[in-house]
Amino acid sequence: MVYYWQELVHVECVCVCSVRNALFEALSDSVYSEVAALISANENRPHFLIQLFRDLQMISSDPLRQRTLQSIQEVVSRYLATTAVECHHQPQDDLQQPSEVGDKIIN
Repeated sequence: MVYYWQELVHVECVCVCSVRNALFEALSDSVYSEVAALISANENRPHFLIQLFRDLQMISSDPLRQRTLQSIQEVVSRYLATTAVECHHQPQDDLQQPSEVGDKIIN
């Protein structure tokens, strides 16, 4: 009876590992693409990238990963909200002022 349970646990572990590997395979192209885009966008900031990757390697638990993602999202949201407010209060140079040509006003 013990042998049956050991075999069942082994088969279940193999199945779970296979599912995890398949999931990683399905997402690996996306993961590598996102990392490459991050590196490309920050290639002029190598010290930032080095520190970022070192810090990310220290995040070792799922709760800490979740808190890290939430913190990043909060920082980005605040930045976007601030820049949106600043853009709203700045005069827009893109708007053309009406100019008179003869009797007509052209926008």
